[in-house]
Amino acid sequence: MRQENNIVSHSLPIEGNDLPATEKNNITIISSSQDDAIRFYGDITFTNLGWFHPDKNTSLSYARTHTSRNLTDAVQSHHRFNESAWADLEAAHSSSRPIVAFLDVETCFDPNWPSFAMYKLASDTTGGRQHVRQMVVKPICIAISTALQSPALRAPESRLVLLTCGDMSFKIKQCGAAFIANNRKLVVAHLSAHKDDVRSQDIGIAPLPIKSVDLTTVELHDIDHCQNGYRTHLFSFNGRPRIPFPEFSNYFGTIDNQDEDVFVRFNFKHYELSNETIRGGRKGIHALPPNEQASDLYYRLLRKSVFAGSPRGDCLFSYRFSEILSAGTIPVVYADGWVLPFTKDVVDWKDAAVLIPQENVHQTMHIIRSYTPQEVCQMSKKALYIYNTFVKDSHARVRGILRVLDSRLAATNGAYEKFSAVPGNQTSNFRRC
Repeated sequence: MRQENNIVSHSLPIEGNDLPATEKNNITIISSSQDDAIRFYGDITFTNLGWFHPDKNTSLSYARTHTSRNLTDAVQSHHRFNESAWADLEAAHSSSRPIVAFLDVETCFDPNWPSFAMYKLASDTTGGRQHVRQMVVKPICIAISTALQSPALRAPESRLVLLTCGDMSFKIKQCGAAFIANNRKLVVAHLSAHKDDVRSQDIGIAPLPIKSVDLTTVELHDIDHCQNGYRTHLFSFNGRPRIPFPEFSNYFGTIDNQDEDVFVRFNFKHYELSNETIRGGRKGIHALPPNEQASDLYYRLLRKSVFAGSPRGDCLFSYRFSEILSAGTIPVVYADGWVLPFTKDVVDWKDAAVLIPQENVHQTMHIIRSYTPQEVCQMSKKALYIYNTFVKDSHARVRGILRVLDSRLAATNGAYEKFSAVPGNQTSNFRRC
């Protein structure tokens, strides 16, 4: 055991290296044929009220974050994308052609992506588009109302999808219109919503990783064959103290007296220390190349950990949730009421994560030690599979959203799968976002 400079460091090999291998498709991306296994919506498209307005100057007048630009690119490159579907259906007034339409107006102000805490870099200014500033609610509400009343959504099964990404993002309740709030055709994909603040048809989405782990071929092979002896930390965390969740910091600040295989470091600048580089005379945060990740503390910890802490941040979600998954490591989530990404029929998080109510943080080590080597092996594989398939980028995020909507359309008697949330009822003085 070693404690130095606010570091708690231990090591103990995890047993189970000789577990039988399972099929490799546990950790690879699904094929296009699997992606279409459930397919009821023929076309996905965008509305033409903002970024895709027919007039180019008007379209460029609508600001856009890189998060939304990323989603836009993913939707446009999807094999079910139909650029003209919205305009065609507005002209045809067809009620027998269900579509999924994404709102082309900014509702998801994610100021920390792709570079954490570098707000000016969050805006897509390509082509002269302006920086995203504070949300202006009225035009967003008008765009939603206009879209919902459009003949393009006349089919009862058609859906309008928009993203919200935190406390600075748009919220449906801000419109104050029952027509919008109660409209079943509107589906909001939330990054950081509390279960009491969302409608039954809404879903969660995972944060895009700021710092994903690029596993080597050897590391992927070891996950696939349950050879995790090199993962010397049963549990790890490297990051700032959890101000909205002080019980986490209090517990793991003293746990070195109890456990032999934990590494915890509280560091206010772990992102900057990990990704700070000088390129072209400009200082910024960038993903480290794979050859440098091996010597970086944050990446090294995730690679060498079986479980890693993913406590809530200022909002309910945490970027580290996705980063943990990228390493084939099992996230231990503490975020009472957080609406989990997608729905249980698409992603059952108990197969790939540990969900602990915040008030039970002191039971963490007892809980994770209760998993057998076989269970740990399967959870690690599932974590990496979910990351690659539904989390790693906007293409995966779109896949998850469409999978949920297709599954719901296939449901009989309207009994579709609703969102699930992290257990627990602890409240916080910090925003729920």
